[in-house]
Amino acid sequence: MRKIPNILEWVFVGLFSILSYLIIYMVNMSMPE
Repeated sequence: MRKIPNILEWVFVGLFSILSYLIIYMVNMSMPE
């Protein structure tokens, strides 16, 4: 099993955090107050 560089790990973490934030933001905007 190859060891993944730390940079790739940070990139994946950043993408997942941004995607989750965007999903929550879109859901909150689409839901009526």
